[in-house]
Amino acid sequence: MSKKIESFLNLFFPSRCVLCDRVVKGKKSVCSECYEKLTFLSDERTCKKCSHPISEGAVLCDACLVHQHYFTANFAAAVYKKELREAIIKYKFYKRPDLHRGLAGLILMRLAKFDLLPKFDAVIGVPLSEKRLEERGYEQAVLLAKVVAEELGVKLLKRCIKKIKDVPAQSKLSYANRQKNLRGVFKVINPEKVKGKVILLIDDIYTTGATVDEIAKILLEAGAKEIYVATVALTELES
Repeated sequence: MSKKIESFLNLFFPSRCVLCDRVVKGKKSVCSECYEKLTFLSDERTCKKCSHPISEGAVLCDACLVHQHYFTANFAAAVYKKELREAIIKYKFYKRPDLHRGLAGLILMRLAKFDLLPKFDAVIGVPLSEKRLEERGYEQAVLLAKVVAEELGVKLLKRCIKKIKDVPAQSKLSYANRQKNLRGVFKVINPEKVKGKVILLIDDIYTTGATVDEIAKILLEAGAKEIYVATVALTELES
């Protein structure tokens, strides 16, 4: 575990469980009861590209064997189901921006498991469109990114990526159609801020990776050196 991240974690975590709101000791992100309910991801048995669980001896999951990604790796904390799914839904759709610190804490827990993390130059949160931001009132990924940047001691790049249009719901689309759906949706506003930088891109959920892939692609085209992704959760692969 990185000593730097570990020291941040000891100071950072909130005093209430992000899943059940119980008071917890030691400034942890989740209480002991909820911790046992989460499906955390194992370093040894996850895809080296996206973090999905893999069989013993494998390096990449089936999806990453088929699809090329523009990001180097995604660090995801836990599987998107049950209590964690409910917490993220509350955070995004039920006006609970106060949950951002606890959820960001799960990302930091995941990052803390790696002895040799890349040296990130900047952190960026996946933005909402202006219309969606007006409806929701806050950008959930940007709030997560702010906490992660603070705790890692890395610069948060604000208003660097803009979502210039909304797209139809993607939940029932294939990866290829999601990619097609997202072309031209995001724009790099300040290319000079990302040029030559190793960037950590933050989002709440990783599904197929199409959204973070599109952003990673335009960041690389704008001159960024390398893109990593970190998410609170990832959905289970469809069988």
